[in-house]
Amino acid sequence: MGAGASGGKLTLIDSDIFQEENIGRHALGKAYLHRMKASALKQEIAQQIPDLNIEVHNINACNRSILKIFQTMILLSMLLPK
Repeated sequence: MGAGASGGKLTLIDSDIFQEENIGRHALGKAYLHRMKASALKQEIAQQIPDLNIEVHNINACNRSILKIFQTMILLSMLLPK
């Protein structure tokens, strides 16, 4: 099983808007133009695999405070018993 399945969570982080110049190198198509990339990708994935647990953050992942939050989450997930 992959991320978001069997109790897991898939987290999508992107602050960009899907534009025409992205079409050739992105999984999304014209139907998602001018939408937030992470939110649009969540919708596309949910249509194909509806039972996945997907969390979206329409933010810049390079923001230092955001990185600290995710580093803490990763560390905690490594410490929890499986």
